[in-house]
Amino acid sequence: MIVDARLRVTQAATEQEQAKLKIKDFETRISKDEPRAKKAADQNKSLLSALENLRKDSSKLRERLSKIGWEEGKDQGMKKRKSELQDNIRKLTEVKPQF
Repeated sequence: MIVDARLRVTQAATEQEQAKLKIKDFETRISKDEPRAKKAADQNKSLLSALENLRKDSSKLRERLSKIGWEEGKDQGMKKRKSELQDNIRKLTEVKPQF
């Protein structure tokens, strides 16, 4: 029994030392990574802020364009119609050889 108790005490001491070493390793890693993490967080804040500003600008432009009658997708339809009309003009102005 005493031998088992001593063995358990030795195991517990070993586990405690291993845990202390792990804690020290974690603390070292944290002290190395923390400044980089803070820097990355600051950079992300500025990127998110810039993205939000772009969204606001886009929304404002859409509002301004809608006030003058612009509709999304309408310009594509107009381009297609223009192309069709140009094709018709080309066909009508073609000189056909007469035999």
